[in-house]
Amino acid sequence: ITSWFLKKITAPNGRTVQFTYQQKVIFNQYNYFLYSYYQDQYVSSSCGPIYSTTNNTLREQVVVKDKLYSPILSSVTIDNGAKIEFKVDNGPVFFSISGNDYSPLISNISYYQGFDKIKETNFNYLIEDRYFFLDNLDKNGQKYSFGYNLSKTLPNPLTTSLDHWGFWKGGN
Repeated sequence: ITSWFLKKITAPNGRTVQFTYQQKVIFNQYNYFLYSYYQDQYVSSSCGPIYSTTNNTLREQVVVKDKLYSPILSSVTIDNGAKIEFKVDNGPVFFSISGNDYSPLISNISYYQGFDKIKETNFNYLIEDRYFFLDNLDKNGQKYSFGYNLSKTLPNPLTTSLDHWGFWKGGN
């Protein structure tokens, strides 16, 4: 089990809210580092070679890949006829395991009362390399824009240039 998701809420007065989901396969890939201290010896492991350095610190990078079946919220329905629908589209490929590993992103949220659409918000994204940023949203004809400082190159998602806490150090 990778997540819990809410299906229904029943209030003390008997009113209900129901949640529906679509299932999306999400691939994850990340670096896992192993550090050990050894005295002047070469060690190998099932994950690949671990090498000795002059300060007797051994470091190994293992690329970990996993596949999750994630619930993505598609609608919220209230027993009084109100409904909120979420449209999820494919974003950019962050990294590829199978060639079509798109990141899910919300492109639209619509609010209905019965069959009448009351409100709608559309989301537009700026795609920079393999990353995406919310560029603007349009809420019933009112547009809101966002800006980002993208003057620096973004790191490769699998960069090994990380500090002790996992923050990017600026290298590859």
